[in-house]
Amino acid sequence: TFASSGWLDGRQRRQVDVRSGFVRCGLNSQAKGSAYIEAGNTKLICCVYGPRETERKDETNMKSGRLITDMRFSPFSC
Repeated sequence: TFASSGWLDGRQRRQVDVRSGFVRCGLNSQAKGSAYIEAGNTKLICCVYGPRETERKDETNMKSGRLITDMRFSPFSC
């Protein structure tokens, strides 16, 4: 059958085949840390900035923090 032959679906790759990939660290010099990752047709850039001062001075509790994320898509990817 189709499942017993080792194929996941209609793709040209079996479950045991390795997808090609590429990773590069330190891509953005303005960030504290950054990485560029390619896996198949997927491309991802991740940058980490901070720590930064809190905007509200009443949020000075050192037992917790706030994580702010920003996700953007390239116009050609949508």
